[in-house]
Parts: sequence; structure tokens; C-alpha cells
Amino acid sequence: MAHCSVNGPHASKTAETNRCIGRPPTKRRTLATKTTLHKKVISVPKELSRVNFDLNIGFGDQVPKEDKDEHLDILLQCIRQHRIEPKDIVCYRGLLTKIAAVPYEGGRFDDGWIISAQKKGTSVYLCEFKTPSAIEKSASTTQRQELMSYWGHKFETFVTKSSEGTGLATKPSLDLNEEFVSIVKGQIGETTLLFAGEIDCHHQDDSSKYIELKTTRQIDHSGQDRSFKKFKLLKWWLQSFLIGIEDILCGYRDDDGIVHTLEWYKVSKIPRMSAEHWQPSVCFQYLDKFLQFVREIVTDSDRIYTFTRRPGKTNVVVDKKAPDTFEFLPEWFV
Repeated sequence: MAHCSVNGPHASKTAETNRCIGRPPTKRRTLATKTTLHKKVISVPKELSRVNFDLNIGFGDQVPKEDKDEHLDILLQCIRQHRIEPKDIVCYRGLLTKIAAVPYEGGRFDDGWIISAQKKGTSVYLCEFKTPSAIEKSASTTQRQELMSYWGHKFETFVTKSSEGTGLATKPSLDLNEEFVSIVKGQIGETTLLFAGEIDCHHQDDSSKYIELKTTRQIDHSGQDRSFKKFKLLKWWLQSFLIGIEDILCGYRDDDGIVHTLEWYKVSKIPRMSAEHWQPSVCFQYLDKFLQFVREIVTDSDRIYTFTRRPGKTNVVVDKKAPDTFEFLPEWFV
């Protein structure tokens, strides 16, 4: 095996806390995938501080997420069906978020990552594969963890309605396979991107203004506030900024899964709120450097490459002759 590595920048402080390499996407098109799904519209009560949403309703009756590796198939189908021109890098938004967050990663929630890369034409396609740590955690998932994951899906039904005006909270069961995906053209440094990200809903008066929906435990002391700003707000900001979302609606819940308070966050103001803990410029410098590195390394369309980062590390190890188990581009696309 051929291996090499790249070291990421240290998360050192800089005066330019609100200036990023890269920019929000300027072109965007939205497509429904997996199901014929109408876009959801935000629908919230007037009193944000006095709600009572029981996120446990319907748990056990949901249609579970299909346990199969689709890799980039949904995105590739959209590219072919709508004749979208690929860019330097093609992937999912979640992968970009994980890469950009590396300078501030660590702790028990960090599983590292394995990214497989294949070249077709002038584009490099990136697909994430589960690490041994992630596989181990998935195999030992508890019912409590499944319930808490369900809470996030259920929250959406309380604060949205269908584009046809129908409320969603009274649906008999949730289909966790339903999703609405936005296909985005963007740029980080000198690298052009084509990526897809799931969209939760949009504003009532403008269907092009998307909203990210989140739930988190209510904050009771300074330690929880610090953790929230250091870790969660970083991921929330990256997810939203990359795809051009300006607003996040957060539902604060208790340990029993009851949401009591809602709060709006302006994505543009989040970096200032968390300036003590992380900086956008550091995230995008790492992402920019990594994407450039990928483009320099992945030159042979007949090979499969893997980029592996161990938990708690910022350096990435490359295998230029990865086994076929990391192949992900389907024959009908190649």
C-alpha cells in the first residue's frame, strides 16, 4: 500500500473571526428524492416561550430508516436526470461539515472518518464509509438513543406544515426515509463544489429561504452553555452556512423529550456567539487545504483512493491503492 499524510492547521486564534475562506453558494436548485415529497413550510405558535411538544408521540410506529448503503446514488441520479454539470468535487454536505469541523473535533463523539475518492472526467467524487469506531457504536445503539434520534424527526412535525397547508403533527406515523434535498453549486478557495444537503423547511413568504430545525436539551448551567456553543453551534453553523441557510429554529427540550421553549438563531450571528471557542476561518482553511490535497492526489480514474483520519487527530492518511470494498460509483454512472 502507498500511504502519505497531510497535517491540518492548528486551531490557533486569529483576529479575523468572522471572515471565511469560501462563500455561501450562489446557485441552488432543490429536488425531491426518495419519495414524492412536498416542501414543508414553517408553522410556529406566536408564544415561543410557552409550548408543550411531546416528542415521544408515535415512537415505535415510525417507518425506520432503511439500513443500506446508498453511497452517492441519490445525488448521482439527480445529476444525470437534470443534466447538472459536475464540479471539481462532488459529495454530500454532511461530509464537508465533518471535514471543516476537524480542527475542533475530539472527545467521545469523534469517530474519525474514512473518505473514499473516485475520479470521473475532471471531477473527484467523495463518499464517506463508516469507521470501525462508528460501526461499533452503531451495533450497540440503545433504545434510549433511538428514541432521542426520533425526537429530532418528531420535532419537525410540530413546527411545519406541508406546502398544501396540511399540518403534520397529527400524522399517524413518521417515515424516516422521507427527505427533501437541495443540490448546491458552491466554491471553497479555488475548488468548485457540487453537493447535496437535506432541507427541513422554508419560510412561509419565500420558498427559496430555507430553515434548519434543531432540538437540544434545555440549558440549565454554564457548563452546558459552554458545551452548546463549543460543539453544537459549530456543527449547526457549518451545516447552514454551506448551503445558504440564514435561520435556525431550535426547540429546547427536557430529559423526557418535552419541548417547552423555541428560539430563533440567525446563522450570521452564531460565530460571534461562539468566538471564544471556534473561528470560521480556521474551519475553512482546513477544508480548503484538504480539498486541494484531494485534487492533487486523486489523478487516476482507474484507482480507488481512501483518506483516513483517526479519532482525535487532524492529520489524514491516504491509501492510493484502496481495495474494491471502497468502490461506490455505480456501473450505470461510470
